[in-house]
Amino acid sequence: MKGMSLERTKAMHYVSCHEAGHAVASIIAFRALGRSYRSFDRVFVRPDFSSPYIDRRGRSIDCVGLLEGPNIYTPKIGLLLFKERALQAEILQTME
Repeated sequence: MKGMSLERTKAMHYVSCHEAGHAVASIIAFRALGRSYRSFDRVFVRPDFSSPYIDRRGRSIDCVGLLEGPNIYTPKIGLLLFKERALQAEILQTME
């Protein structure tokens, strides 16, 4: 990247790989759930992250990179909880 040190360029490369991993995991999870629509809107890396990113919902996020998509994340839902059949319908409905 023009004007960046080699160290910072490498750091941006690692952030890009990290965010791409989130994208792949999101696609795989949606396919496993039988979803055919987009699982995210965009992936981006911010070389200039001196100020917070303001998302489309108006939230301020201190980040270098982000996978942005539907607002389906609930911190209390983990994979073990999802595997409980009784809760799957409720969780999937939240994702719709």
